[in-house]
Amino acid sequence: MAYEKLPGSARRYVDTSTGETISRREHLKRTQNTSFEKIREANIAKDIRSGFTPTNRQSRYNKVVSDYKKSEAERLGIKPKDVKVRGNNESSNQLKQIVKDLKSKDVSAEGKKAKALVTLGRRKEEWSYAVGESPSKE
Repeated sequence: MAYEKLPGSARRYVDTSTGETISRREHLKRTQNTSFEKIREANIAKDIRSGFTPTNRQSRYNKVVSDYKKSEAERLGIKPKDVKVRGNNESSNQLKQIVKDLKSKDVSAEGKKAKALVTLGRRKEEWSYAVGESPSKE
């Protein structure tokens, strides 16, 4: 039995020998001999052991979105709720680029991560030290 993912569909598979179309959950049952629920429980247990909770990642992202909306609204002179970050528009594309730049390994003072933090209002443009380093208090 061989399965192929149906084009344009993230949740359906076709059995190439019979032509039968099956769901993602059924595909997991047949290929891994386990149920979707057991896989999900195992992943949750693994996350708990590692100290990760899905809400940590989501709340960090939500904070980035909130900071972006505030800084963009201030720049445009509008209310933060009027800044649209969904869909295919300039603000949305800029936010996607900021999120990508925040994942950059370049921590130099002029790097992508530093520029993204300036855009979010989390870093001042005149700071000359690398991201993650504190200035000396001499």
